[in-house]
Amino acid sequence: SLQWAVGKTVLATVTMLPFYKNQAAVNLAESKVNEGLKKYADGETETAIALLREALQLNPRNADVYESLGVILSKLDRYD
Repeated sequence: SLQWAVGKTVLATVTMLPFYKNQAAVNLAESKVNEGLKKYADGETETAIALLREALQLNPRNADVYESLGVILSKLDRYD
């Protein structure tokens, strides 16, 4: 709750932007994540990186993708 200067308490929820989830984009992002991880396992590293970056554009709230992409890039000594 927040305390306003006028003495009234208001309940509020803090959320990350955007306020809504485009479920189709979330599903497509998940599909790209799965495909990207499979490509990485198959040795297609650059394709995997591209797919994971596409997934982040579709669903930037997926922390697991940031971690996976970070691990792959760090193994390549690419800290950009």
